[in-house]
Amino acid sequence: GVHLALTNHPAFVAAWLAAVQLGSWIIPSDPMATERELAEHIERTRPAVGLCATTRAEVYRAAATDVHVIEVDERRARDVPGTESGPGVTAAERPVPGARAAVMFTSGTTGRPKGVEITQVNYAFAGHTMANAAGLTADDRYLVVLPLFHANAQYYSFAAAIAVGASVALMHTFSASRFVEQAARHRATHASLFAGPIRMILARGRPTREPLRLRHCWYAQNIAADQYATIAAWLGCNPRQLYGMTETIPAVLVDDAGAPRHDAMGRPTPGCQVELHGLEDGVGEIVVGGEPGITLFAGYLDDPDTTAASFRDGWFLTGDRARIAGDGRFEFDGRRKDVLKVAGENVSVVEVETVIDAHPGVHDVVVVGAPDPVRDEVPVAFVVAAEGAPSDLAVQLEAWCAERLGKAKRPRMITIVDELPRTSVGKVRKFLLADAAAAALTQEVLS
Repeated sequence: GVHLALTNHPAFVAAWLAAVQLGSWIIPSDPMATERELAEHIERTRPAVGLCATTRAEVYRAAATDVHVIEVDERRARDVPGTESGPGVTAAERPVPGARAAVMFTSGTTGRPKGVEITQVNYAFAGHTMANAAGLTADDRYLVVLPLFHANAQYYSFAAAIAVGASVALMHTFSASRFVEQAARHRATHASLFAGPIRMILARGRPTREPLRLRHCWYAQNIAADQYATIAAWLGCNPRQLYGMTETIPAVLVDDAGAPRHDAMGRPTPGCQVELHGLEDGVGEIVVGGEPGITLFAGYLDDPDTTAASFRDGWFLTGDRARIAGDGRFEFDGRRKDVLKVAGENVSVVEVETVIDAHPGVHDVVVVGAPDPVRDEVPVAFVVAAEGAPSDLAVQLEAWCAERLGKAKRPRMITIVDELPRTSVGKVRKFLLADAAAAALTQEVLS
């Protein structure tokens, strides 16, 4: 395997395509992940080669002690290491469709991130399905600003572009203030965003007088009607909402091209099977049909029990809930309570609780989600201090989390409490803490 801890840089794309061409596979990680997070990914996948930025080499090498490390100067767009930089490799005779092409780690309902296995044919299915859904052709150009270590940029943008021979304008990082300008300058026709980045663009960006060629833009998660109207005016096209997960491969729901709504995920994507199961008052769990390793992920890395538990009667269980509106479109109605969506990234509250609970000054901890005007929701921690804990425990925990958790996973607020509210049988009443967290963050914004 080839481990990648790079931002959006040509070296990421070169290593990715070279690995799959050789019959190998990639393990993409957040380049700004902590040493602990990187070490876990590397330990569980045991890659032969790892690519990292020169500016993060010290942290990376501490995590990748048994890996041949190749450093990339990300300040230079053309710094793409050649074969002489790494160990000798031998290509397979021909990569087979069902061969592993990637393992992508994603948060779930447990504290340990799940390694989602992606096959060669998974990428092909994602690319052709998403290109067809977006009306992408060889004459189009995709503006890619979301991080390549996530499924969105890989599945919806790059794989789609490869499927039809479209070009890509790859931005090093997302810039809210420059997004519209970049779309105009690079003559992009397609783009992909989340609700959080759209709100950032509206807050920090501005429309441009330069001509825009954008005719299509995906986005995930609802935005307000006025936000939708403004971003549509700025971009010169009506963005379309979609819904998908790393495990579902393509987005399995996409909104109508002709008349998209700001608050609907749309209908099943052509070639995908989606239903609602366990309906109560019109709301049910979104489940996805398909064949593992072809139209769905192949399974979770070294975890057949979790893989089996994620399916029921052949349907993949997303844990997300929705209803079907009168016009036939799916409308989102909440997600599993143990997973937050922070600026489009899945964050397991169990993982955050496990890290905080390991601090010697912590007796008990609960992490809940609180609404955030830009990132949709953020983790907030309530901590009961252990006997003899330092008076500055909250400050210490902030530093503790910064060393062990990526930015999206770090609690936005840590509150020390005497006790946690519980039911008569001892179960924590999380809804009370969620209400308190929302109120505290609202007060902080107002002040």
